[in-house]
Amino acid sequence: MLAATLDRLACPACRIALRAVGSAHHASRMVSGVLACPQCALQVPVEQGFAMFTEALPGALPAAPLEHVGASRAYRAFVHQRHARRIPDRYAAFQPFNESTRAFYALLDLIRPCLSPGDAILDTWGRTGWSGEMLAAAFPEQHVISVWEGNFDVLGYAGYAHWLAAGARAPNHDIVFAAAGAGLPFLDHAFALVHGLDSLHRYAPARFAGDILRIARADGVIVFPHVHLSNSQPQPFFERGGHIVSGRSYQQRFDQAHARAGRSVVVMAETRLFNGAAALRSEPDTPHYNALVALVPRAWEGTPLRTANLDICLPQSRAVRNRLLRIDSLTGKATPDPQALGALMGELLSRHPCYAARLDELGTQVLDATALCILFQLDQLHTLEDTAQRLALPFAVVAQHVARMVGQELLQVAPLSAAMARLQSYYGDQVVRPLPQEANFDYLWQLLPTLYGARPLLVAGDDGSAFCWDDVNLLVPALQRGLLALGVKPGDRVAMLSAPHPEAVLLSWAIWLNGSVLVPLRKELADNPAPLRALFDRIAPALLVLDGPRALAGGLAGCPVLLLDDSGEGDASAVPAGAPQLADLLPAWLEATPTATATPVAADDPAVILFTSGSTGQPKGVVLSQRALLYSGQLAATEFGWHDKDVLLSLGEQHTMSGLRNPAVAALFAGATVYLPSAGERQNAGSTLTAAAAQGVTVLAAGPAWLAQLAMLPPHLTLRPPALRQIVSTGATLASSLHATLSARLRVDIVDYFGLTETGGLCMVFDHGVAPVAGRPVGAVLQICDGADAPVGAGVAGQLRVHSNQLLSAYWDDAGAGATAPAAVREGWFYTGDIASHDGQGRIRLLGRRDDQLKNEFGEIVHPAPLEAILASHPCVREAALAPGVHGLVALLVTDEGFDLPHFHAYCLAIAAGAYLPRDFRQVAALPQTAAGKLDRRRLAELL
Repeated sequence: MLAATLDRLACPACRIALRAVGSAHHASRMVSGVLACPQCALQVPVEQGFAMFTEALPGALPAAPLEHVGASRAYRAFVHQRHARRIPDRYAAFQPFNESTRAFYALLDLIRPCLSPGDAILDTWGRTGWSGEMLAAAFPEQHVISVWEGNFDVLGYAGYAHWLAAGARAPNHDIVFAAAGAGLPFLDHAFALVHGLDSLHRYAPARFAGDILRIARADGVIVFPHVHLSNSQPQPFFERGGHIVSGRSYQQRFDQAHARAGRSVVVMAETRLFNGAAALRSEPDTPHYNALVALVPRAWEGTPLRTANLDICLPQSRAVRNRLLRIDSLTGKATPDPQALGALMGELLSRHPCYAARLDELGTQVLDATALCILFQLDQLHTLEDTAQRLALPFAVVAQHVARMVGQELLQVAPLSAAMARLQSYYGDQVVRPLPQEANFDYLWQLLPTLYGARPLLVAGDDGSAFCWDDVNLLVPALQRGLLALGVKPGDRVAMLSAPHPEAVLLSWAIWLNGSVLVPLRKELADNPAPLRALFDRIAPALLVLDGPRALAGGLAGCPVLLLDDSGEGDASAVPAGAPQLADLLPAWLEATPTATATPVAADDPAVILFTSGSTGQPKGVVLSQRALLYSGQLAATEFGWHDKDVLLSLGEQHTMSGLRNPAVAALFAGATVYLPSAGERQNAGSTLTAAAAQGVTVLAAGPAWLAQLAMLPPHLTLRPPALRQIVSTGATLASSLHATLSARLRVDIVDYFGLTETGGLCMVFDHGVAPVAGRPVGAVLQICDGADAPVGAGVAGQLRVHSNQLLSAYWDDAGAGATAPAAVREGWFYTGDIASHDGQGRIRLLGRRDDQLKNEFGEIVHPAPLEAILASHPCVREAALAPGVHGLVALLVTDEGFDLPHFHAYCLAIAAGAYLPRDFRQVAALPQTAAGKLDRRRLAELL
């Protein structure tokens, strides 16, 4: 609590200044202690910088601090787990945009000249934190004090301590807990401006208004936005609370009050101010049922008013996005979203008909590609200046677009604190976003004790060992020290050849926390020394980590080697002499003295290099930053609805994006336990399901190849793990027939998602409930463009491009000289190489890869994926692929018993609806796949 607040506090009964007793200060703020009234001996505790009049007692206070003031582990866990419920706080999310709040914005230009630096502003309604932080942003040279009623409602003690603690909230803003209707605890004439949102009708009518007149300066501006009037009733009717009288009654009362000291009384319908009233004039007999009541300088009467927007576009400004509008990046259209705010938009607008009318009047808004990218970055809590830098745009261009979007009801903008921007974002979707400067793995690491408590983070299938937070918090810092002792510095690369293994996961976390770069490699590369040696030459690792079966690779890297604790399975003779085993080094690392804190890891520092399969040439090394890794993990956890009761079994290999991210990052955001299956449990679908049943697995991450293997099991022999509720699949096309079969057989939700490694592994989720299968964008801006980079219309094929904060930073240079900018990234967009179309309603249909386009016998371009999906939809066809033949396209089919070609041909003619079918059909035992489990079209063509 700042001195500017302390100097204005008073005993609510005696109205005299309070005396600080036994106070502790930090950075000029009173953090704890007691405020005592010398006249009546009232004792007011101060905890974490909050004056707690709601906890005041006569005489001495208990010695122990108030336990319920701080943000407890339970509260923090609740906040971070709430996303799984999908129940946003709709009124708090809507507050910056509703007419009640914005009636005050119309007066901003009139108020500013009335204030001097250092003046105090009172906010009487600190329910959500918005009004106080908005005032602090709009009036940065003044001191704002917010009052809230106590430990309940949206924030309460724990909420304010968690979200808007000192040092996080605006530096000119303090919070006082007091029952406003029982006497305001401030000295007389303390405030130059009073902002009493939703207060005048709410608090004791016989006392509250008089209290406000007492504590406001004689020339102070007093504004009561949102006062319930009896002038009329809402239509359709809904109950309103508080002491409801007419606008004429308020006009007469304040006109008669001697304390108004020559100020004019204004009663004006908030809808008039919201809709752009030309001038300030009192209209106490307004036919509306809500008004702004104010005591203002006489000179204001008849003065022109500004538009009722918060549009302060400064470099340090942040934006709050309107959650009532849905943005379709494919068309650029912004339209009201009936599913917004937990599908409660209709109910909300029924109570705010003038806002509903505003949206109707605006109609569909259209944004260009630049505006879409600006909006996305602002929604990630970046300032306007940061947004301009990230998009390589002049600040003036960003400010111009932002001002236009404010007028389109998409944004409200002011130099808000990062803490308030994050809280307001949380109100909208219940996702706690890291601030841009926090977006590294350490941010997630600090959350783990809150998210897990005593539950295990990791369980190993090999021996059943479980790693809880206490274990992990002991081991990972020791591994950090050990990596430094082995000479691995921040920015150095650590190559890893290993099957899924607890030590590999723990080492990955230590690598990221140290700011080094993990390079997990496909473990099968250990069987091919020549390409592996060449890859090591490109990577130039500072350390190579191997498990036992890959020990032979130890002599190829030309760098120190570290063996995981199962290294006895390999050939020790091929390991470089003196190569240590982690189990032997760990005791010394545990005893080592912690080193001084290293340079903080920046959000844009590289975290991982993932090499693509190389099916079309030499593997590309995709460099992903700490930010991209973190955002990708949080997006997966929140989009898939994972939570702290989940147990994840992931079959993906750690050299793939999903195989690394899902267990090592996404599960942590959810507080979910990760079960690492043994080699035997990964061997086939039946073994995996048995392990899932035994371990209480709720979420299973796999790919279409594994699902196809599972579908081959007879239904009566398919074990359904009782706790399993979700299967997530990616990496290749998932046939709708396979999706339907397994969803019904296992009675689980199968989530099919899409994302290249270069896009962080997730940017679209498919809906198999529509035909043809279509995807919707998640966590990114997606567009389909023509050859000139212009967005195409519905039904037109074009190239898919993605803008997000999960994009690759670079490709690792082929010569091993470092990272190079990817040619596929242009002006902030990554061009994926996929050909797609959209339906004009936000749904995307993938048609194939640009380099997969085929020509039929008529010379026409054919995108193979849609036709392959039709072929594979037949009940007796497990997989289908198209390839170019001598006389036209050939379909290669993996079929089940009972397949009949004439019947199949008739089926396809009926389904294909006029599309040209392949000229020839051939049955094969299997289709060739890449190491990543995707269809290998190059080998497919070679087969023919």
